[in-house]
Formats: sequence, structure tokens, C-alpha cells
Amino acid sequence: MWWVEEGSFSAFGIGGHRIMVVPGENLVIVHRVATETPDSTAVRDADLQRLCRMIRGQA
Repeated sequence: MWWVEEGSFSAFGIGGHRIMVVPGENLVIVHRVATETPDSTAVRDADLQRLCRMIRGQA
């Protein structure tokens, strides 16, 4: 399922996989998780949002 926000859209997959697209900034951010390993952990939402702000120069 895709989530649409003003100027961007994103999708969330099983195990923490994510993709975020910001066409106006020519930006695609992909976060993958090693779901095949039993001890894999996803990045917390707050940490991923902080990383996205840093990439976009808004930190």
C-alpha cells in the first residue's frame, strides 16, 4: 500500500522495509531489513524520520 502526502509518497513492507519518494527533490530513499535472519531489527520510526530530514538538509 502506498501512502501519499503533499509532495511525496511512501510504502511500507513486511519486517520494516520502506521506500520513500520525493519527486520534487529528485529523491528516493530505500530502507531494507535482513528479514531472513532471526535477529534482524528494523530502524525505529523516529530514527528513520531523522535520517530522512538529514538527507533532505532539514536537520
